[in-house]
Amino acid sequence: MGRRTALLEIRTRLRASAPPSPRPPHHDEAEVAAALDALSDREIARLVGFARFRIMRASRCGDTDAEDLFADAALLTLKMKRKWRRGISIFNHLVFLMRNICACRSKCASKYVPISDLQPAPTIAQSAVDAEESIASLERALEGDSIALEVLETLRSEIAPRHAQKQLRISAAVYWAARKRIRRLALALEDTAHGY
Repeated sequence: MGRRTALLEIRTRLRASAPPSPRPPHHDEAEVAAALDALSDREIARLVGFARFRIMRASRCGDTDAEDLFADAALLTLKMKRKWRRGISIFNHLVFLMRNICACRSKCASKYVPISDLQPAPTIAQSAVDAEESIASLERALEGDSIALEVLETLRSEIAPRHAQKQLRISAAVYWAARKRIRRLALALEDTAHGY
């Protein structure tokens, strides 16, 4: 324990005696804009080529092309949403950023693509009928719970939670408990409808 304390004390002294850095660790907006403007056509072509490679390799990078991926990386840097660190070239920064964007999109994309040939997509009228049937079955299941029925009606009317609480003259705890009961019952009804 004594050795660890001594090491921490040495580190603290070294940090205190180190001269302050004259520049911030990241480039500012003007420097980013100047660096992006200074990119040559050859460098831009190489960056777009790298973006194309990342998109082909990721396979689930979303509905994007190489130029969009490059533009996204440049805009994120320009808007300072992704900071460009000093000591790293703008070229390498954009390469790393495009790799990260592609990885995030690939990770967020669904692994399973529905096969639309098996079942046609429902029309708006079919969806409305299904929704009404679901709500009717939910109301039948909630017959003994008057608060939950009233909360369900405010949900159908798209009344904000605060206004619904005032309108029904119930506390937030009662309101959210009723919403929880409605949600659980709706999920249970959906599971039984699907045969789970």
